[in-house]
Amino acid sequence: MATDDLRAHLLKLQQEQLNAIGRGDYEAYAELCCGRMSCFEPEARGNLVEGLPFHETYFKHRAAGGATALLNTMSRPLVQLLGGEGDAAVGAVISYVRLVQVKDAEGKHATTATQETRVWERRRPGTGAEPWGTWINVHLHRSPA
Repeated sequence: MATDDLRAHLLKLQQEQLNAIGRGDYEAYAELCCGRMSCFEPEARGNLVEGLPFHETYFKHRAAGGATALLNTMSRPLVQLLGGEGDAAVGAVISYVRLVQVKDAEGKHATTATQETRVWERRRPGTGAEPWGTWINVHLHRSPA
């Protein structure tokens, strides 16, 4: 299988994850994440966090606040495959600047930017129905841009 096709597939998975965040869809987000996913995020105040309950809290908080849907865009994404190319890859690092566009209650638009790196791991090899196998996000590092 072509390495460029695998990179495109991984970017599609990453965009699906960002779309789930934008919709506030925790179930869709969690399906793409390892239950023990680790992260460094500004909200963690410099601590390494492990597990999805930390993330779930923010989904619940957003749902309770009735926040407006967000548009998440990856700017200049870079996919680095780990452990080989194409079928041989066992992991990937995806780095990008994430632009988040929001509309507040007064109708004003704003855009924020963060630098993100996400580590994905191939959990199952590809099959005919699922040629790229099963990939899951195992680590996230997010910093203000």
